[in-house]
Amino acid sequence: EILKDYAETIKGKILGKDQIPWDQIANELLYGEQRDQNEWQTIVERKEWYCRTIISTMNEQDQEQKIEAMINSSVVNSLYNIFITQDNDTFSQSCTDAFIQLSKYGHVQSKLDIDTHSRISDIIANLYSRNLRVIKQSLNSIFLIIRHEVQITPSTEPYSHFLDFEQQGAIDQFYKVFKDNDDSDIKNMASLCIGQLYRARRFEDDDMKEQIINYLTALSKIEDDNSVVQKSAVQTLKNLLPYQRERSFNHE
Repeated sequence: EILKDYAETIKGKILGKDQIPWDQIANELLYGEQRDQNEWQTIVERKEWYCRTIISTMNEQDQEQKIEAMINSSVVNSLYNIFITQDNDTFSQSCTDAFIQLSKYGHVQSKLDIDTHSRISDIIANLYSRNLRVIKQSLNSIFLIIRHEVQITPSTEPYSHFLDFEQQGAIDQFYKVFKDNDDSDIKNMASLCIGQLYRARRFEDDDMKEQIINYLTALSKIEDDNSVVQKSAVQTLKNLLPYQRERSFNHE
């Protein structure tokens, strides 16, 4: 009953009657340690509702001020804390979706310093999950991180954090989930991540080169002009293929 009343209060704020208490939500997202089972269940339900609140706010039209207030609050760091302290297979779909929604914003990525060595390691760890949904969302997040730089740098420049991913074993793991899964979403995003990472750079693994280029070529021929995957595949191949024809010593 208390949770229901609290939810109604927050709902009223979301509808524009007041400012959403993002910092309070951020603090409560961190609750849960050393509490009894009944109280923990209430906390889990409340966290779920908060994450749905974040998703709902991100999807609202003409709510730039609310979104900006949320991004500038502690919510981002609280969600990230859940990701790095909680077991991969225990993430709720709402928690995962909320974090991925926030990661679409370039300045959120900067705030989290998400493209540094340690952050890359944390996200890559999710690719070892047994939960296909976690793998999908992790690949989506990584793709958005890579694409953010790709969109603001010349296509002739290699991806600047390639070595960070390579040293963390990420590229091999991308290729493993690509080969080991029949799920089209996983194969699509894994191939795009690998292709984007090898922008203006030559593949060293001939098997990987053949498999990824063939798959991206098939994606690029999808007859759907509105397909983000199709458009991404076309652009990825454009930045990838010229460097596979002959060794480019400038980018080794």
